[in-house]
Amino acid sequence: MIIGDLDHINLRTAALKPIIDFYCEILGMRKGPRPDFGIPGAWLYAGLKPLIHVTVHGKRGTEKTPRIDHFAFSAQDLRGVTAKLRKLNIPYRTQLCPGSEIRQIFLHDPDGNQVELDFLATEKGNMENFLGQSQTEITK
Repeated sequence: MIIGDLDHINLRTAALKPIIDFYCEILGMRKGPRPDFGIPGAWLYAGLKPLIHVTVHGKRGTEKTPRIDHFAFSAQDLRGVTAKLRKLNIPYRTQLCPGSEIRQIFLHDPDGNQVELDFLATEKGNMENFLGQSQTEITK
């Protein structure tokens, strides 16, 4: 597998507007297009890239889980990655990013941090069967 750039950071919040205001007004980012994931949130852009994804969860100050939901890398070699994860018995799940052709793999590091790997649909390999084997299945 080849890891590319850090793709984005996903922040969890109970108060969407103050987070958007902070990153836009203080850091100069802008709110831009976001796929419909079925939960409230926003994508905040630096230039043409949505670097911060914000999702709304819980009540402010009551949630015990981390505020960073996951971090994501652009990656290559989807077929090789899934084969390696199965061989090493590492649980993961897959999905298509809504409204795009990006294939996503989600797994956790030993400390429980969620890692997302994003693969472009143009990558050579077995993209057609990507969802057939594990979209709803968590590999164990």
